[in-house]
This record gives sequence, structure tokens and C-alpha cells, in this order.
Amino acid sequence: MDHQIEDFINFLEDNTIIFKFYEPETITPDDPRCDNWVFNEDFLIEEMKFSDDELDELTDFIFTELSNYHYGKAREGLLNDYSQPIHLEDYLEKEFEKFRIALTKDFKRIRESELREMIQQAKYARYELEMINSANRDNKWMIFDSLLLAKKDFCVETIRFLRMSLAGLPKDEADANEYYFSIMPQYTTQRHNILSVIHKDLKAEGYIDCTFNEFKDVFTSKDPKPIKWYKPLRHLTFMIDKMTGLFLVEKIKPSNYYIAEKYFNIYKNGILFPPKRLRHDDDPKSADSIFLKNVIDNAITTFK
Repeated sequence: MDHQIEDFINFLEDNTIIFKFYEPETITPDDPRCDNWVFNEDFLIEEMKFSDDELDELTDFIFTELSNYHYGKAREGLLNDYSQPIHLEDYLEKEFEKFRIALTKDFKRIRESELREMIQQAKYARYELEMINSANRDNKWMIFDSLLLAKKDFCVETIRFLRMSLAGLPKDEADANEYYFSIMPQYTTQRHNILSVIHKDLKAEGYIDCTFNEFKDVFTSKDPKPIKWYKPLRHLTFMIDKMTGLFLVEKIKPSNYYIAEKYFNIYKNGILFPPKRLRHDDDPKSADSIFLKNVIDNAITTFK
């Protein structure tokens, strides 16, 4: 795949945010910065960087706390190192055009699954920007909301373009397969009991709030109703990773991660949140990993 395609999608899904605090300064009317304001870095007091993995921390409470931090000092919020919406828009316009041309040129070599993953990445970036903007709903950081909205607009435009491109591609073999889990043959008679234990433990810890039958159907029906998942994506993919080969038959096209994405709707702060990538990249924190592993191991061992 052309590097310009990957570079643009990677930029969209990277929502790195920096907050800077400065000592106030006095400028004269003839200062060239009056027309295109740029803070003098010599007056920088402190900067706080929130990487992609830390964006969940940016709640409305944190925005309020940050707005009161270094009270009376000048401040600015940056998205991908941009502090002015017009500059971010100019960059995105140029890069989107390169992306569009590269994808059109490379169209015959791009697989449907690759387009779907790019759509998923752009959707994730859009929802992430919406959540951050919602946390800043009182506009405690002036101009910052315009940065978020400018980038969100390009996420929407990218999704629209990719969906149009998707319609012109032949279907992957994966799309001909049915999306459903398959349980290992040796657990066919005990699957009800094993899933009952897993459901009870997950519900007790706030991972899910569905009924047992709704949970069981996700693993035993060919067209189940999706259920809500209230923990981060890495917790879900970790659970699926541990169940695969032990309780669930491993599948390739589609993988169990793709199946899980279809039937587990991930919610953050009450908002449906599409997964960033349909695979297992990172384990949860140690306590969460141990909990999930024990839930699966204990349920299977009890009824083995």
C-alpha cells in the first residue's frame, strides 16, 4: 500500500493533545504576531502532553481543572502540534488530496479488508474527537474546539470517500463467510454452564449488563443481537485472545476479533465507541488481565 495512504490514516487516528501555559506578555500594535498570533516559547511555564492512550483521562472535570491550573496565566491547546484551525485545515486539505490520488492510483491492489480497516480507524478517530470535544463542551479552552471540529470534518470526509471506494471493489472471501463464533467440540455439552460462569463474573465487575441468554447467544447463535461492553477494547480482545484455542475455535477469515467487534458494542461514557483496530495489540493492566484470565480458566476447569 502506498505510504501516503498509510501516513494520512495514521495522522487521522493520532489525536495527540498538548496544553501549554505561558507567562502573560505585553505586545505592541506593530508586533507582527498581532496578525498571526504565536506564543513566545521563552515565556513557557509548563506543558502537558496527552498521548493517544491517555485521552480517556480528558473528562470534563479534567478540562475544568486544567482551565484553573496556573490561574491568570496565558494558555493554548494544540492538536497534532497545531494551535490554529486554519493551519490544521490547510495541512489536512493537502494531505487528503495526496491520499485520494494515491488510493485511486493503487485501487486495484487494495483489498476490501484493508479499506474496511481504514474506515474503522477513521471512525475511531472521529468518535475520539467527539468525546474530547464533549468534555470541553463549556469551551473552557478557546479555539481548541475549532481544532477538534476541523479534524473531525476530515475524518467524516475520509469515511465517505472510503465507503464510495469500497462499493467499487470485489468482495473478499471473508465476506462470503458467516460471522459467528464456534465453540470447541469437546465443550459442546458444557457450553451452557461455562458461559453461565463467565457471564456472572463479567456482569459482577461491570463489563456487561445483559441477561445470560443474550450473552450466551453471542457465542452460540449465528445471528445474535449485539450486547454492550463497558470496558476498553483491549479488555475485550484480551478475553477473546484467551478464549480462542481454549474454548473458541480459532478462525482466520473472519478472525474472532472481527466477530467480537460485530457482537460486542463498546461504550465509553455512554457513547458507542468503534474499536481502533480489530486485533489484540496490548494487554490490560495486570489486575484486569489476571481477572479475565481467571474467569475463563475457572469456568472451563470447573466443567471440563
